[in-house]
Amino acid sequence: MLLKYQFIKQYDPHYQKLFSPLIEELKLLASKGLEGKVDGTKHHFRAALATVSADNLSAHAVAGFQRHFNSGRICHDCTAN
Repeated sequence: MLLKYQFIKQYDPHYQKLFSPLIEELKLLASKGLEGKVDGTKHHFRAALATVSADNLSAHAVAGFQRHFNSGRICHDCTAN
């Protein structure tokens, strides 16, 4: 998915509506999977989310961390300033 932050900020600041369809599809792919033919042989595939790519601010927004780095702690693990 590729969206402008202004759209998310205005319509879905907590990402619930945005990610609901994706999460449901990932659950379906993990539980039921899909079938396909490769060289005439049927195969059953299941899928899972392995990684999320995002810039620093977007990754923090999705994870619920601070989205600004001008004051306070920026990381709850290393407590960096």
